[in-house]
Amino acid sequence: MNSIQDMSDALIRLQERRRILEENLDKEEKERKYWNNRYENGLKARVLIQSASQKTQKNIEGRISNLVTLALEGVFEDDPSQFLCEFVTRRNKSEADLFIVKNEQKMRVMNSDGGGLLDICSLSSRLSFATFRPSRRILISDEPFRNLSASYQPAAARILKSVCETKDKTEQAIIEQIILVTHIEGLIAEADNVIDIESASSKTKKEKKSRRFK
Repeated sequence: MNSIQDMSDALIRLQERRRILEENLDKEEKERKYWNNRYENGLKARVLIQSASQKTQKNIEGRISNLVTLALEGVFEDDPSQFLCEFVTRRNKSEADLFIVKNEQKMRVMNSDGGGLLDICSLSSRLSFATFRPSRRILISDEPFRNLSASYQPAAARILKSVCETKDKTEQAIIEQIILVTHIEGLIAEADNVIDIESASSKTKKEKKSRRFK
């Protein structure tokens, strides 16, 4: 009799253990499905983000390339070049490669001939980046055309002035203000406001003067 009772008790214990194991297995299965769904949703989100990022990068590439190319064509009318901005991924990070296309030859901007061309590319790139700001589109630059030939300086000055006068679709100025430090008379002549600053060693603060045009 005791043997039968012992077997019955053992069976009950085994059934209880089985029930607990089945409950734990069910919990594990639910958790597995939960994390599997999160993983799959993460992969889908990653694809969407990558797709949106690529579209955004393409839009930025086109905008910068077009704006800088327009500047190059406006200054170097007799020898136009095309500017290309291309985003690439290196070490899991996005980087921008900058090129000049001239006479069907593609070269990196830093390897191109003539410092004047680099000056135009540099400043117009900064101008294009500034247009992405929602507000306070102000550019400050020190001697941006130091290497630009004197014959091209008036055209460069006119482009800067036209940029400040151009508005976007919302009637907001593409660039609200450009502040330049320069000694180039061609740039000074196109400025709306000019401030002369002389060395403190030659004049006292009270003797320093400012002049405004237009």
